Amino acid sequence: MFTTLSNEVYTRNHLKDHPAEILVHGLKHGIRKLVARTAPLLLHSPLEYLLPHLPDRFLIPWVRYRTHWTRVWMSTISSALSTASMAKVKCTSCNQLPHDYSLDAMAILSSRLSALQNLDIIFPPHTPICCSDTLILLEALRDTLRAEIITIPTFEDLAFPLDAVPADGSIEHVIFQSSDGRQFDLKEGAIKALSNTLLPVQYDKFIQLPETSATIELLFAFIVAAPHPNL
Repeated sequence: MFTTLSNEVYTRNHLKDHPAEILVHGLKHGIRKLVARTAPLLLHSPLEYLLPHLPDRFLIPWVRYRTHWTRVWMSTISSALSTASMAKVKCTSCNQLPHDYSLDAMAILSSRLSALQNLDIIFPPHTPICCSDTLILLEALRDTLRAEIITIPTFEDLAFPLDAVPADGSIEHVIFQSSDGRQFDLKEGAIKALSNTLLPVQYDKFIQLPETSATIELLFAFIVAAPHPNL
């Protein structure tokens, strides 16, 4: 217990200084809480910096995680540019461009991918009453952003999909049966996260496979992430 507490205190104190090392430790030992705390800190890191440190089985989950965020980021920048292009006439009350706030938001958004992690920094909480029309545009952009960000899976769910729990708390299972009668019970969400080809277009909760249990077990050993042993 003391060792666990000591490790937790050490991790908390060194989280910002050594996030990559702590993330790798969490991945190797299957510590979801550790992965959840460190992954967002590394979102801005170039792939060429982080990928060499990750265990092989977590390379694709990290690329997927970053791709989800990058897709939202690029889409948002395009929207912000369209809004900023409307900034032509100054406000008669405050003598500022009505879309100055949009320009500021665009500048922050385009500076770094990790800017999406704190929407309060991107969008000012208050604008002058005379420019309230601009606030409507910003609120619409913020609402769109928030809705898209909510759909992004966490890295810990991508890294350990068998442990992932849907937002509604429900867990659906799929039974795979081999040609020799052995059954493999897996979470439906995990299968969807791991592969786009294992589940047919239409299926129920029981799927008969023509392969033997030895082949299926070998297949699942490759696609199902498992923590390294604690040495």
